[in-house]
Amino acid sequence: MKIRDDWISEDVRYPNKHIINDAKRRFNIQKESLEGRKAKVDGVSTTIVVQAHTNVLYQSKYDYKVHCDTNVAIGTGSILKFDNKNWMIVTKIYDNRAYKTASVLQCSNSIVVDGNIVPVCVESQTRLYALGIWNDKFFSTPESEVVIMIPDNDTTKAIRRNDVFRLTSDNYVVVDLNKIIMPGIIVAKLNWCIEDAIVDSDSTIPEIDNGYVILGQDEIKFGQTAIYTVRKYVAGQEVSATFTFSIIGQDNAYGLTTVSENQCAIKCNDYSYDVVLRATETEDEFTDKQIKLRPLL
Repeated sequence: MKIRDDWISEDVRYPNKHIINDAKRRFNIQKESLEGRKAKVDGVSTTIVVQAHTNVLYQSKYDYKVHCDTNVAIGTGSILKFDNKNWMIVTKIYDNRAYKTASVLQCSNSIVVDGNIVPVCVESQTRLYALGIWNDKFFSTPESEVVIMIPDNDTTKAIRRNDVFRLTSDNYVVVDLNKIIMPGIIVAKLNWCIEDAIVDSDSTIPEIDNGYVILGQDEIKFGQTAIYTVRKYVAGQEVSATFTFSIIGQDNAYGLTTVSENQCAIKCNDYSYDVVLRATETEDEFTDKQIKLRPLL
């Protein structure tokens, strides 16, 4: 359907009016055909048209293209529910004045954010390359990590680095977030971790009047990632501090990532080694924790 801006007019004699009305008529017929689906767009009921991509280049990128009425509030990152499955809009919305068109991917998993179930797309490197969002300057992802696409909305704005989510039967910690590559979608890099990677209970914190403590497990098994938190106390009260993290031990046996000003993540890349995590506040003020790198079994 081709529309020329210089033909725009309310005068029925101009071609645009006829083109748009004819497109709306054909779209309404499609909604009643086998391509029509009862659906929910971000929780709002509507009827859409679902089609396979005829362009071979798009067939490897997306699952379907969908069309909806122009008055439907839809955007990149919107979640559609049809055929008893969740789907995410992963392209810009094309509005041709008769209906809106976009492409979707099936949400293969979900995460829980503040008690809300959020459908997500867990993507392979092949798909990421096809979508055009894979670039080493954004992400460098070994096989032990996954990349997921999350709708960027009021609920998911609470997601931060170091958050742990369960995907199927495993736990993953967020190590990086990017909201720039695909506006409307949070592209997050996650690393597999053990369930108790983050220490939440104050009952595990020793009583300290003055000094530092590094909270976290004493050993990490091969392929796993653990989070360590450093706390500083003055006169028995916790105070804020910024630390630099380093490890003393066998090179290449571990991976070290700074998560925040007082947290880091360590991944076990090799085993049967003992390493020392050092958190340094100033040149003369630091604290150490010995960690054992162990085989998985």
